[in-house]
Amino acid sequence: MHFAGQVPIGAPRERVWAFLMDPTQVGSCGPGVESVDVVDATHFRARARVGVGYISARFAVDLQMAEQDPPTRAVIKAHGQAPGSAVDASATMTLNDGKNGATVMDWTADVTISGTLASVGARLIEGTANKMIGTPRVEATPRVEATPRVEATPRVEATPRVEATPAGRRSAPPAGDPSSTCLSSPIRPRRAPRRPRPEAGRASCGGPSPPFPAGSGPG
Repeated sequence: MHFAGQVPIGAPRERVWAFLMDPTQVGSCGPGVESVDVVDATHFRARARVGVGYISARFAVDLQMAEQDPPTRAVIKAHGQAPGSAVDASATMTLNDGKNGATVMDWTADVTISGTLASVGARLIEGTANKMIGTPRVEATPRVEATPRVEATPRVEATPRVEATPAGRRSAPPAGDPSSTCLSSPIRPRRAPRRPRPEAGRASCGGPSPPFPAGSGPG
């Protein structure tokens, strides 16, 4: 059996994709779904009770996310087993941008049922299958639209790195600081003042020279 449909959703495509890729969220929208367990990123297990006409059965379903093209397209395959019955299904979902920031979801599904359930009649099976496939997508619409939008975290500017000044070394003052001229110029040692030379006729100690007769000298 082949099924197809289209569902408009008043939410951005990225938000719709995130919701539909969450098995616990989608599973809670399905009729008769009792539990959904995550095996890994692409494999899931579910338990669901299905009733067709006067026959009711509890299915254990293995689901596989066969293809993903975020946030546009996904293909899901499923195999379900119940006492005396089995079901195999493959569903494709495509998301496209709609008007005013909305999303349009197109979906198709191919379902094969065998065993006891198949003996009920094609018309009853088709009605039940259509309900089980279409209901989750319709039920998901208001939930996705009500999901609060996650605001982006404000960007924190990096603190400028302060270079450490080596021990014993003075850091350079900022431009315009009067002291910067002193640091930029080399420090020259000050020379000691020059002592005056003794004048003629005076001793080197600065006192008057002793009188000596002309042509004679001391001792």
